[in-house]
Amino acid sequence: MRKLYASRILAVNIRSRRFGYAVFEMPARFLDCGVSKFGSFRKAERRVAALFRMFRPSAIVLRKVTARNKRNSQRAKRIARIVRRQANRWSIPVTFVSERTLKAFFRRLGRNNKYDIAALVGNRFPEVAWKLPSRRKFYEPEPWAMTSFDAAALGAAYIELQNSNSRPLEIDAVA
Repeated sequence: MRKLYASRILAVNIRSRRFGYAVFEMPARFLDCGVSKFGSFRKAERRVAALFRMFRPSAIVLRKVTARNKRNSQRAKRIARIVRRQANRWSIPVTFVSERTLKAFFRRLGRNNKYDIAALVGNRFPEVAWKLPSRRKFYEPEPWAMTSFDAAALGAAYIELQNSNSRPLEIDAVA
């Protein structure tokens, strides 16, 4: 296991046809977030490379999904491989936060669903609060902005968990 003091963290939340990203400057300053849509894997690779060029992250954070999770589709796996391959090209370490750790972290804060978590992220980082989508009705599709809030929640949880351990970032896997 390698120890690293990361100065800029890029959290990526992968879906089958888009990914959300959030960029943090350590110790816990929010820089940017957004959603990138792609139709092909080649376009996804270009978008990931553009993110790396633009933000120059020192660590990448991905969500580790279980085999039975609906986010574990073939397309999502391939996009995750693209992100890891680009990180390897840029020599950026990749670390994962498990679904169980992420849910347990937000449950301790009293947040049980993704809209409560997004509201918490909006309160913690006021610069992104204006993008906070309203709760959807059961018959409405999920707002696109929610993908970026999922990425911001992933990054914020990762930073808080690392700060609570008061240790340097421990990198589990590099590409």
